[in-house]
Amino acid sequence: MYCRLLLKLILRDRAVWISTLVLAAAFSVPIAFNSPIYGPFFMKQGMQGFVDAFNTRAPQASGTDLSPEQQDDAELARYANAALAAQTDAAFLDSAESYYALMDEGFQSGSIVGDRETNDAELAYCRALSSSGITDIPASASDLPFLSFLPYAIATAPSFLPFIPFLLSSILVLGATRPATLAAKAPVPKFRRLIQTVFSIIGAGTAMLLAGLAPGGIYASALNGFGQIGYPITFFHNGALTATTAGDVFTTLLLALLAGGTLISVCSAVLSTATRRVLAGPLTSALLVAAPAFPLLSDSALEHSAALNLLPLGVFSPIEATGYVGCFPTEFIGSGSGSASMLAVALVYVAVLFAVGAVVTRSPKQAGPAKKHHGLELLDVSVGYGSTTILSIGSLSLGPGTAAGLVAPNGSGKTTLLEALSGQFPARIRSGSLAADGICQRRSAEFAELVYLSSSGSADLYPTLSAIEHLAFVREAWKSAADIDSLCDSLGISPYLDKPTRKLSTGMKQQVKLAMAIATDCPYLILDEPLNGLDPGKRKTSCDAMRSEVARGRSVLISSHLLDDLADLTNSFYFIEAGTLVEKIESSSQTLKQEYLDTYEGGE
Repeated sequence: MYCRLLLKLILRDRAVWISTLVLAAAFSVPIAFNSPIYGPFFMKQGMQGFVDAFNTRAPQASGTDLSPEQQDDAELARYANAALAAQTDAAFLDSAESYYALMDEGFQSGSIVGDRETNDAELAYCRALSSSGITDIPASASDLPFLSFLPYAIATAPSFLPFIPFLLSSILVLGATRPATLAAKAPVPKFRRLIQTVFSIIGAGTAMLLAGLAPGGIYASALNGFGQIGYPITFFHNGALTATTAGDVFTTLLLALLAGGTLISVCSAVLSTATRRVLAGPLTSALLVAAPAFPLLSDSALEHSAALNLLPLGVFSPIEATGYVGCFPTEFIGSGSGSASMLAVALVYVAVLFAVGAVVTRSPKQAGPAKKHHGLELLDVSVGYGSTTILSIGSLSLGPGTAAGLVAPNGSGKTTLLEALSGQFPARIRSGSLAADGICQRRSAEFAELVYLSSSGSADLYPTLSAIEHLAFVREAWKSAADIDSLCDSLGISPYLDKPTRKLSTGMKQQVKLAMAIATDCPYLILDEPLNGLDPGKRKTSCDAMRSEVARGRSVLISSHLLDDLADLTNSFYFIEAGTLVEKIESSSQTLKQEYLDTYEGGE
């Protein structure tokens, strides 16, 4: 239910579709430009360079007149020419293997000096292909099958690009669950909410990444098939020759991308939850993703810094541990971690972050059993915003089946007080206690089942979701038995239930929000300016609906500047005077208006 809501919001966000198209274009560029495959292309280039150099310096003498070194060079040139002239991949491999084997003998004897590691990788590659019986060598990116396209596309794109979907998803999900939003008000235990948030980010990020890779992958598969699982890949890693296969690289790379996406998701969700700052987690994750590209965190820096080696950076540049078809056999990989250790470090960080999340989301145990009496109570509370204390409240009590009004000019702290009463903003309460039917507000999930705040403005509504989708979520999240159809008919909102809320007028939105509050079945409703923007007919409809709920035994606290309607709806009022809350009982709209003028306008 919670995950479905978040995934709907992500999939309907325009930024997601734009990002997916950008990913698809970036990952398809290697095929579109038909770039040469690094290994075979540079093997032939290197052989041609040797042959040209040999022909330039070769003496006219032959046979026994040549020195041993010259004889070796002539033999190398013969193998190189044979490889370059080969008409089939099998013939090329046979001559190339002989060429690199002879080069290897020269390196061992000391007669040849230079880049031995390159030669070792090239020799291992040729031998691996020959022993496997595979002779189909892709010459360019357009020759790559599906199995080899994925690693090649990841390798040729910026290292951070595959993780953009997870970063974007984390920003969107955390924005959709920030305080005052509908998802944040749902009666879900904090740690379960954290888990569902993480899974929503992972699911959306994975879907975006796969959608971005799909066009190029489908193209490669259609042209060149799935590919050979045992296709050899050789490269140097940490100074040692590494031999693997295309199938192993494909599997390891997928696991690495998923591990990196999971780490981003958990880091973003946990840090944002712990700091109560929506962007704190995504920004930290973005720094980790970008870190492999920083000069400070280059391979040489990592070699000399134990602290930097503890960071899970390898998983954000996984191709360095796996190799890829486009890099063999001459691409040398630096001192990054191996594939197994890369995944292990990422999973350790995920586990640690989840443990931190469990700590920061734990709900304190309530001392002793819940009180037997019913009501929403604020006792000896001071309320503030940021570092400023705004209100000092002796007490506020809202018993079952009562309707009370909150009256004060703009800027006097009404909204801050209502947010404090909702339990959604625990930092608003600086001292004192808040409880509903004896349940402390710090037990957030249980408290949310009892108290619902309908905020002013559009914070409760998601622009891309329809009114009926909001109501369906409310009914399911609060496990309500409300009859949505009858409720919508009574409020007159049935004709526009299927419209996205961004297309609704202010009055329509107000009625949808009132319907959502009623649909929760919470016994205590806090309504911030519920009558704003309504025409007289809709105001009467909304007032009738609120009276009906009070008659059913629900309690309603209403903030409004429409004093005539407020006087008709309620029989007790709270005024905010000089930072304190004062309860007053009035019998008519005239006395309420006069009280307001006396209090705030000096009796005008």
